[in-house]
Amino acid sequence: MKRENLKLPLIGIFAFLLYFVQNFATELPLILFGINYGEMALTSKVIYLLVYEFIFILSLFLIFKNKIKNDFKDYINNFKPYMKKYLEYWAFAFALMVFANVLIVTLLPNSTATNQEAVNELFNKVPIYIIISSVLYAPIIEELVFRLSFRYMFKNNVLFIISSGLVFGAMHVVGSFTSFIDLIYIIPYSIPGLVFAYTLYKSENIFVPISLHFFHNGLMMLAQVALLFL
Repeated sequence: MKRENLKLPLIGIFAFLLYFVQNFATELPLILFGINYGEMALTSKVIYLLVYEFIFILSLFLIFKNKIKNDFKDYINNFKPYMKKYLEYWAFAFALMVFANVLIVTLLPNSTATNQEAVNELFNKVPIYIIISSVLYAPIIEELVFRLSFRYMFKNNVLFIISSGLVFGAMHVVGSFTSFIDLIYIIPYSIPGLVFAYTLYKSENIFVPISLHFFHNGLMMLAQVALLFL
């Protein structure tokens, strides 16, 4: 029993650390083959990054294979009740996030979310990559890493929800912030993370927050496309 209680936190820690390793080692496979990433054509870079991220997703699936298998069966059997119940949680998170962003812009008119600026820049350069990565890959990767691995690490529900949401929000800001004022954007980025964590706690099914995350990022990308044409 004690060994089982220790096993799950270790799996969660391993998955979380693996996320950082693959983030910092993106170019390592190319270096091993003597390929210079900077000299690659844009199309080749996009294909490489998509394959690299797909392999990482497969790695996470192997780590959490039993949980994913069981949850997927449950999700398929209960898709409608899950969506009927938990979509309103996403709507609440979205409304709260918009309110937080509006409040920040009102109080700090010169502040900007540097992460969003980076996404906008990438979208203008490689729209296909950013659509696939943001709408398809990110919800799977981020929910397995920031939700399921944290659920494995923390038994206490409150600690799980708060740590999962805040770390999720911080990871969207810390890596790209240019001033300490930018750190205030941890708040709106954390809101959906907190709600996604809560839905995992309530449903005990990882595909519920993955679905909500799909929906959230898809809506954000539609808005991005609409702004592009406008």
